[in-house]
Amino acid sequence: MQCLLFLFFHSNYFFKDIQKMRIHDEQQSRFLFAIQMKGGNLYLREGDVIAGKYRILKLLGSGGEGCVYLVQHLWTDELRAVKIYKKDSETRSIHELHMMKQIRHPSLPRIIDAEQDNEGFCLVMEYVSGMTLSEYARKRIISENLFFSACEQLLDALEYLHTGRFPMLHLDVKPSNIIFREDGRLVLLDMGAAMPLNRINEGRSFCRGTAGYAAPEQFDPSGILTERTDLYGFGSTMYYLLHKRKYGESSYGCRQKECSALWKKRADHILHSCLQYEAESRPPSAHTVKKQLQKYKLWKSVRRTILQSAMSMILLISILFFAWSVPESRNSAMDIQQKYDALLEEAELSGNTQAFACYKKAVTLCPDHLEAFFHFMNRILDDLVFNAEEEEQLLSLLNLQVSFDTGSAFEMIQGGDSYGELAYHLGIAYWYFYEGSGGRSAAAAWFARAEKNAVENESSEYWASEAAVYARIGSYYEKLGKQKLPGMEEISPVTYWKDLEILSKLIFQNSKKEKENEAVKKSILEEMTNLLIFDSASLMEGGMQEQTLLDEISKMEQQGAEQILPGRCKDAREAVNRASRKYSEDM
Repeated sequence: MQCLLFLFFHSNYFFKDIQKMRIHDEQQSRFLFAIQMKGGNLYLREGDVIAGKYRILKLLGSGGEGCVYLVQHLWTDELRAVKIYKKDSETRSIHELHMMKQIRHPSLPRIIDAEQDNEGFCLVMEYVSGMTLSEYARKRIISENLFFSACEQLLDALEYLHTGRFPMLHLDVKPSNIIFREDGRLVLLDMGAAMPLNRINEGRSFCRGTAGYAAPEQFDPSGILTERTDLYGFGSTMYYLLHKRKYGESSYGCRQKECSALWKKRADHILHSCLQYEAESRPPSAHTVKKQLQKYKLWKSVRRTILQSAMSMILLISILFFAWSVPESRNSAMDIQQKYDALLEEAELSGNTQAFACYKKAVTLCPDHLEAFFHFMNRILDDLVFNAEEEEQLLSLLNLQVSFDTGSAFEMIQGGDSYGELAYHLGIAYWYFYEGSGGRSAAAAWFARAEKNAVENESSEYWASEAAVYARIGSYYEKLGKQKLPGMEEISPVTYWKDLEILSKLIFQNSKKEKENEAVKKSILEEMTNLLIFDSASLMEGGMQEQTLLDEISKMEQQGAEQILPGRCKDAREAVNRASRKYSEDM
């Protein structure tokens, strides 16, 4: 009885202490925003709490007005974006709030909340995940359909802003303010520079916009801002998507190497109309530019119908003369193949610059042949490094237009078995050897193409099995380590481990290029040992037994892990033993 009274007496103090700690934490988080804002310091730490309800996850970006963070709402676990303003930007931050709260459009972010105290102001918005347009332009092949779809979506957003219930100008359309979501939807961000149309030119004394993308009149205090001003931003932004560089008078014009495709010439013509120096020379509205795009689509459809009819007639004539033309055609085809093979042989004996020129000629000569691409990949991976310059060369080969009215080489090589194998090797190059950022994301896309091709052609080659596993890992790889974030599917380390096991078995039983394969084997063993060293506890919590993991370590030693990665198997075994002891104690 005395023991129970003792526990009851002390438990009251214990719970009171807990309550005091909770109140203290709530007070601390409630005023953390103000504390961090003192002295103009906007850079909060991961884990800090704003206004008592938004936990900082990471910094998304920063600028002259403040910083944007990815946050987690403590009450609902939803992901949101918070823009925190400097105190001297308070007037403009409230202005942005008034601009954004009037917006309801799928290509524009939605405002959720706003917080203000004596030290600053923050705006809470819908979090839009994906790649910025500038990242997308650098890492993706920009097809005709993707480009014109992006144009139409951005024009839709601008037309909504210009003609909605509360008409306004955005005034800061640029690649870094545009996000490509995973579903392909484009979202235009940052209304910090936006102004209502009915007060757009009242007392303007500073530039709104970004150099390189803003219209000339935005840099003139007496310049008149209209819908045409945003169309200049549209033109310069889409120019960057098309050409992967900023627009400028010295760089304008269709370079033959990059603009030989008919659709790119038409796109340049439309963009040029939006990029006129004098505002009066630009189209009057986003709707007008959309009509230009629609006319091009209609013209293209009619032209395709005419070409199909013409091709039918040509086919009929060809059949009539087939008997006479067969010997000549055969000789012509043999000549082309001989020239193609000669170019590949010349490339083998040449330096990198001359070799690349040979590969381009070969692709132009036979765009549906894949040997030039395989030779090119063998050359660039000879040093087991895939750098940005080599990636640019690869993309230029894939985007190569072989004649006035054909698609790119990339569009022509798809379909056969060899394309799947090429996509697999491109995936390997990005997955293991790419020097830049986003390599594994790009690799996942190539592995998915390889897997799709293998299924369509019922391929049983080694690369088909490996591509399927890589594609599966690629679908969740970027989520590893972020399992606890809301809105994301939880990925167990056990899932990753089992896929690595399958991949290891496939790679070690297949004999491919020795130099490249050894590097891949080393990377696989390193990933498996790292997972054991740093995440053995999670593997056991996921149902894996200690002995099973120890057996896997022994198997890796037999595969040469100790010679390739000295000491790692020992570290992995110790980590498994520690995790097993802790797991037993917790049980």
